[in-house]
Amino acid sequence: MKIVAIAFGVLLLVGLLVVLLAQQRDRRAMDERRSRLLARPGHDIETWFRRHYGSLGIDRQLVIEALSKLAATLKCDMTQILPSDSFDDELGLKDIWPIQIDPDDELTYFTEVELGDLLGQSASPEDLLSIKKSNTIEELLRRIDAVRRAELPPTGS
Repeated sequence: MKIVAIAFGVLLLVGLLVVLLAQQRDRRAMDERRSRLLARPGHDIETWFRRHYGSLGIDRQLVIEALSKLAATLKCDMTQILPSDSFDDELGLKDIWPIQIDPDDELTYFTEVELGDLLGQSASPEDLLSIKKSNTIEELLRRIDAVRRAELPPTGS
């Protein structure tokens, strides 16, 4: 019985050590992502919007609101986030352990908390799921815009 208790204790300690190492590695990956973003040049908001987002046909206020929330979550300047940024590549975490279920605390917070704030209470679970499947920043903004436009009453009424 004593051997079983010791074996269980050792197993518990090994499991805890693996979790702590994985969390440390995840923090390092998030720091590296932040460094990649911060290495990009920043711009004044008008130049940044005109150069990267103006031709997309997405409401300026939505772009600024959504990307300021994302930038705050990622701890970078929103003018360092580009429409072509991929959640798997430029915004993805590099060198994480594949056993991790949800290693990206920052983007999880954005999708679980900030997206709800951006969409309001009337967004359906299907809307949220669709938006969470976005591959790029442009796709994310277009999907948020589509959900928001669906909530607007028809004009001329």
